[in-house]
Amino acid sequence: MIRTGGWRDLSLLRRLMPRGVCLHSEAAFTTGARVMQKGLVGLFSPHRGATTLVWRGDGDEKAAFAQMQLEDGAQRARVYFIAPAGAETPLERSVALLEGLAKEAGACAARNLMAEAQEGSAEFAALRKAGFAIYARQQVYRLLSRPEGAKAGIELHSCAARDEIATQRLYSNIVPALVRHVEPTPTGTDNGFVLRRDDDVVALLSVKIGPKGVWVQPFVHPEAEGTIGEVLAAFLQLKQNDPRRPVYICARSYQSWLRGALQAAGFEPWGQQAVMVKRLTVSGKKPVRKPMPAIAATEVEISAPVAETSLIEATTPATNLE
Repeated sequence: MIRTGGWRDLSLLRRLMPRGVCLHSEAAFTTGARVMQKGLVGLFSPHRGATTLVWRGDGDEKAAFAQMQLEDGAQRARVYFIAPAGAETPLERSVALLEGLAKEAGACAARNLMAEAQEGSAEFAALRKAGFAIYARQQVYRLLSRPEGAKAGIELHSCAARDEIATQRLYSNIVPALVRHVEPTPTGTDNGFVLRRDDDVVALLSVKIGPKGVWVQPFVHPEAEGTIGEVLAAFLQLKQNDPRRPVYICARSYQSWLRGALQAAGFEPWGQQAVMVKRLTVSGKKPVRKPMPAIAATEVEISAPVAETSLIEATTPATNLE
């Protein structure tokens, strides 16, 4: 009863979309859930990795769908949207859709399938039953009021190529190995800002700006804990920050000390989520060497005698030159 979505399902996606939930917080807070756009991308450009699976029962009232998107050159995939959300969709139906997405992602050579869900929700239960495991937790904060201007001496710089090694070192010092195996390491070309100290990077703000809001994920060295409020204030003073656009900060569990600093800087808790992953088995072809019967059953016979040669010492009679 599960199949890949096509033209005839676009009207169904449109009807079910308001009843669904986006399982990618960054997209939800910056661009919104672009379900129809990804559905069309999957139809016109399947190679781009947007996949929609549809469950149709006896009628549209029992229908459901789920979407995923390949990321990072198909090395990983992300569950993007599922509808209907909550108890409207039976657990076994949601699990079947998630397992179908995992199969599609594995067929595209993705190694990990990721999703974000609120613990205790119906989506979280479906993800757990489908084989997803928690590898991190995150608290999302929203800015209530803009803090005053940045303190003198705090200046942020746009990420540049020269920051690549320093940001990778900062990322490795902060982020646990389990998370690094799943998520990509930020590079100097990422859209973000850094705080430099003695030619080293002590804070990185990975930033995603969309029409609905700004998503910021901070990576701050423990030695720079006391400056996080000033770093955020300096970021909010940048020209590209529209005061009318809400700002969201993602604080991961391995940087739990950020929560107090964020609340002191004017941010309020917006929601807590489990960041989950399903490891995928990628099929591969291994060459198997087999003997060729026509050759293995035939022995080469000697067709001519082998002549043995030996070194014969030639003696030359002595000649009297006198």
